[in-house]
Amino acid sequence: MLVTGSADKTLRIWNATDARCLHTVEGHEDEVVAVKFDPFGILAASGSLDNTARLWDLESGKEYLCLKGHKGQVVGVEFSTDGDLLITGSFDSTAKCWDIRTGKCVKTYDGHTQELSAAIINFGGEHVATSSFDG
Repeated sequence: MLVTGSADKTLRIWNATDARCLHTVEGHEDEVVAVKFDPFGILAASGSLDNTARLWDLESGKEYLCLKGHKGQVVGVEFSTDGDLLITGSFDSTAKCWDIRTGKCVKTYDGHTQELSAAIINFGGEHVATSSFDG
């Protein structure tokens, strides 16, 4: 399976074997700039210029969860190894950790003075690393 995000505000879920589009997914209100599979291949996360991250069921193509809370564009998404947490990085200079079972933000990481370019979580799920245009 393959997932692509697009400037047309959609995600497309593809059969990687025969390049057939299985679902065209709509829901974001602006460009989709980041996508990531969960560790089990059940969900995909997307980040968008509409300041949200969303989770999508890969089998049905339906929206599973919309994560709102950033004040800037969401340019990075990353699942924890166990798939329970999602880290989002934003142009609002913060990263957020979301519990995808509840949809709640469990931690906001701040301290940067400019936009984030990436946010990741380590294999064990206890550390988050961010990079920013502040150097």
